Amino acid sequence: MVEHLSNNSHHSETINPKVELKNFNFYYGDFHAVKNVNFTVPQQKVTALIGPSGCGKTTLLRCFNRLHDLYPGNRYEGEIRIDSLNILSPTV
Repeated sequence: MVEHLSNNSHHSETINPKVELKNFNFYYGDFHAVKNVNFTVPQQKVTALIGPSGCGKTTLLRCFNRLHDLYPGNRYEGEIRIDSLNILSPTV
């Protein structure tokens, strides 16, 4: 069992992450489907999203390719950054 992991070896990975979600929320109309997600994915690291059925994994992934933009009433709050670019910006 791992009792302690040092963050020192991963310091540079958190400074310039490949993907970063900041205070991210997603709504289907009034339904708050994804709530206040914050995480980073380091450069050149394999990352998995795991969880039970219905927990929001697919909903979150669809936010990355903005498939939810196709349906009225859906909305995002917060940021999804890839290489420091907020992909949810209206100019993207």
